Amino acid sequence: MTLVDERAAVPKPLYICILALLAACMAPVAADEVSVQSDRLPAIISDSDNWHPGPFRVEGRWHVTSPDKRFGGISSMRFDTASNRLVTVSDQGRWIIMDPASVSGFRGRATILPIPGRGGSDLVGKDGDAEGLARNPNDGSWLVSFERDHRVLSIPASFSEASVEIDLHVSGGPNVDEQPFNGGLEAITLLKGGGLLMISESMTGSIDNSRQAWLKDDDVMTPFSITVPDDIAVTDAATLPNGDILLLQRGFNQLFLTTEIIISMIKVEDIQDNIATNSDDEPVVIAAYALARFGAQGIQGRIDNMESIAIQRSNGNMHTVWIASDDNMNSSLQRTLFMKLRLDQRRARDWIR
Repeated sequence: MTLVDERAAVPKPLYICILALLAACMAPVAADEVSVQSDRLPAIISDSDNWHPGPFRVEGRWHVTSPDKRFGGISSMRFDTASNRLVTVSDQGRWIIMDPASVSGFRGRATILPIPGRGGSDLVGKDGDAEGLARNPNDGSWLVSFERDHRVLSIPASFSEASVEIDLHVSGGPNVDEQPFNGGLEAITLLKGGGLLMISESMTGSIDNSRQAWLKDDDVMTPFSITVPDDIAVTDAATLPNGDILLLQRGFNQLFLTTEIIISMIKVEDIQDNIATNSDDEPVVIAAYALARFGAQGIQGRIDNMESIAIQRSNGNMHTVWIASDDNMNSSLQRTLFMKLRLDQRRARDWIR
């Protein structure tokens, strides 16, 4: 006894074509290898003309370009120890993956592929405005934050499988979706021992000169505020092996055409102790302390729209810190710059005492 009406059945050749098309749609997205070129920029004398590295040692700066028009727009970055690669996301909804030699050498290669959205489809237009990136050490999955449509997606380690949206609702607020349209979750990082720290680019916290932040630990979302040096935007965050958190801040004065970046730090115990002992009646306010300042004058100065920071861990207390800029896909006015720094995490602590 047949359960299919033979008269309504799809002809076999057409049926095979439909299956092939569905299989192609569900297949992993192909990654494209593109060429990149990096040009080393001149060294700058420390402590001169608003160039104050603090506890960092500047090891190099490079201008990185590619003939592929998809290259650029880098807005967050992590160093993947397993593959020895810098994994970045762009605000055009793409992964851009490079090894450090391609950044600091003369010529190299980069891998570009689309960031998958919910259901596995490619992100389209401003729906792909990726701004923050973190790595889940338990399963290797990637956490990517977006602004405009404020959300965080969890994406499998393969980079290309369908993503899952994380629940970020806060009972009683303030909520993530209350952020300014183009000023959302610019910085995210996983804390040592667990918990996802998220910092808003433009949403003011509970006091002046602060930024709204949230900590998601298991199913609990805790809002709090972070006071930041000079009250300029936080564009990325990264967690040091000892648990302290580095923040990358960027400011631009349109009148005087000056650009400034600050690398600041939050002590891990300030987050853990304040949130653990918080009462519902008192808003939590945590301070970030400035470690280094880098300034530039004019268009295409010594720094640019620096939006990414990543830590390349090594044995002991000395670690490599990478920062990179977002050229806003406008290479005629802006550049993709990479800076390589070295930091003794113990010295960073001493710097803010």
